[in-house]
Amino acid sequence: MNSILSDTASAISAIQAGRLRRAESTKPAELKEYLDCCGGDINDAFAFGDAENDVEMFKSVNTGIAMGNACDELKHLASYITADITDDGLYKAFCAFRFDLNYFDYKAKKHV
Repeated sequence: MNSILSDTASAISAIQAGRLRRAESTKPAELKEYLDCCGGDINDAFAFGDAENDVEMFKSVNTGIAMGNACDELKHLASYITADITDDGLYKAFCAFRFDLNYFDYKAKKHV
């Protein structure tokens, strides 16, 4: 798995979980800014979501991954539906798309 995809998945998850964006911005705009900064391509980006506020982000990427507990609209837009977040949904999606889980483990240990 190329590191840009791994970084992208990590950033999108962080945007979702931590709301790491400016209040006046949108998730698609923040994603594009992140990708522009790290040299990524929106066509390679993945988006993870579970709520109506993720719809525009899903529309901005080629691969939207809805959590099992996602709203119906998001599930309809999704390229893939994984398990609920409380049932290891992120992990299961990472495995399904063959994300390099060792990369995430390395990043986590590096920041501890």
